[in-house]
Amino acid sequence: MHLYRCGEAKPEKDEVLDSFYEKIRPNGLWGPVAKRTGIPIEKGAMMRNWITWIWGCSFILTGLMGTGLVILGSMEIGVPLLIVAAVSFGILYHIIRESS
Repeated sequence: MHLYRCGEAKPEKDEVLDSFYEKIRPNGLWGPVAKRTGIPIEKGAMMRNWITWIWGCSFILTGLMGTGLVILGSMEIGVPLLIVAAVSFGILYHIIRESS
């Protein structure tokens, strides 16, 4: 029933999409809207987003696992994971700072 209802949604008007693209400048498959607005798509943004996502996952997962293992007393595994988390955070911070 819900899948059938999804097909009933009407597409947004071009003016709404153009306004959104001008304000947000999203990456991805916005080529036709970018051409219509005359605002070029930023080159390399998708690759930077994927790399940032990978380093962010590394930071969160190794930080959580490292913290948990240190709390549970497994210092020989927990501390190296926290070091990896700190390095991941540093790289992530550098990438985000450069792109701003």
